[in-house]
Amino acid sequence: MAFRATCPYCGATYPDIQESHRGQTAKCGRCNQQFRAVPPDPAAAAAAVKAQQLHLRFARVAAMIIEPALVGRIPMATLRKLVAIPVAVSGNDLVVAMADPGDVFKVDELRRFVGSVRPMMGLAYEIEQALTELSSDKPAAPQVDPALASLGGNKLAADALAEMEKEYDASIDANPMAAQRPRAATEGTKARIALDNAFEFALQMGATEIRMLPDPEGKPVLQARVETALQPLPCDPPCPYDELLRCLKLDAGCNLSLVGSEQTGSIPYAAGKRDIEFYVRILPGRGTDMAQLRVLDAAAMKQRRALERRQLIDDSLAALASPDWPPPSLGIDRNRAKNIVVQNIEQQLAAVRLTVAVLGQASDSGARDLVLEPHKGLLRALTRKSSEAGGHFEPMMVIPPAGQKSLLHRIHLMAGLDLMDTDHSQQGMFHLVASGVPLETRVMTLPTEAGLYMLVHFHRSA
Repeated sequence: MAFRATCPYCGATYPDIQESHRGQTAKCGRCNQQFRAVPPDPAAAAAAVKAQQLHLRFARVAAMIIEPALVGRIPMATLRKLVAIPVAVSGNDLVVAMADPGDVFKVDELRRFVGSVRPMMGLAYEIEQALTELSSDKPAAPQVDPALASLGGNKLAADALAEMEKEYDASIDANPMAAQRPRAATEGTKARIALDNAFEFALQMGATEIRMLPDPEGKPVLQARVETALQPLPCDPPCPYDELLRCLKLDAGCNLSLVGSEQTGSIPYAAGKRDIEFYVRILPGRGTDMAQLRVLDAAAMKQRRALERRQLIDDSLAALASPDWPPPSLGIDRNRAKNIVVQNIEQQLAAVRLTVAVLGQASDSGARDLVLEPHKGLLRALTRKSSEAGGHFEPMMVIPPAGQKSLLHRIHLMAGLDLMDTDHSQQGMFHLVASGVPLETRVMTLPTEAGLYMLVHFHRSA
């Protein structure tokens, strides 16, 4: 069940938090403070009213990230006796949450240790729980191997990855174009300088659209739409139209050799502190192509693409879960589907061990869907137990760079997919066999502008 979380520092509210995220740390978008997501408490309303009567502030201690050093400034025995806990520093004051901040004797006792104290209201049980968690006699948390942490505690996966790390060369594995910033191929050219100057001029005018077309003599005509009128833009330095068009196509990721057909692309652009995106349409014209660029907010477009991608993933997983899968066009022979047996796997290749560890953990958790998602240089494994589209995905583990290609390639091979085809969606299947029980595992690859997604559906009989 979803709940509403509130930042205890500035009061910003965040609705529709999934129950699985209870207690997890997040950063407030308003005040940038770290806080924990905790659901509303009926006792909080009464405590807030009492705090208002005392002209004090109330906050949920359970939602706060409390520094142990603050708690150490007052003896733990005193804090437990007074049901109080230091939560922050404001100027020269130590802010202390108390179950009974209206008791001046208790506040004075705190001042014996730290001088200036600013009391606030907190729920007694939350203060006691926080003191228990921060108590010095609490047993030390066991050290976690970083490899196990990134792989969700899966030892088989961590051991396999450690073996891969020895032979991993990031410089060989990296895509050299991915490391360059967008539009690097046209950097420093006359056409690029002319386009950038036109972009800056248009943005200063508050343009929502830019047009580029040739005049009857073949010279470039640049225009900006400001409100309802078209305003001319300079082409400085002067540059032939075909060079401007070629540069624009390169920057937007369009096909240079395709002429007379509509194409679309995008150009990320930084205008001061504002990140925008030019949505580019190449339109067929008389004898040559024309271009139309819409000025869009980059953050809004990123969010929109993420929502569209999520819908695409849901639709694809729903297709894999369909009772009519696979369609005859795939030509999959179930009798010849490859069996991947989960036993004595420790002796196999590191890539096989990593793959079986990831698939096995997802299967053993009862998941029906597994998504391998490229994310900021890592590969995130997300699972969900509900087969219904729109169901919530839970993070399972993160695969570091050394194991990413090996994992994806091994699943490609197991499902009978083409390793070289990363531009089209593919579908395949195999059987994951554990304890003698085969589990039909259906796989689909999904190319997106963010990278190649791999979708896995574990087909469990009803």
